Amino acid sequence: MPPSRRRDVTGGTLHVVLAFLLGGLFTQVLAVAVMGARARERRQEIEDRLGEPPGV
Repeated sequence: MPPSRRRDVTGGTLHVVLAFLLGGLFTQVLAVAVMGARARERRQEIEDRLGEPPGV
């Protein structure tokens, strides 16, 4: 394979790998944000159900 063709393949592969990694990173950040929001919502629901602690 001529050197110029090899460089094109390597560059294309690099773009695919970077896109895959950045997509995975975005997915992980989104999942952590959703889980945090659900945990806060659940905590608030439990606090509302329990009401004010005695003596406050």
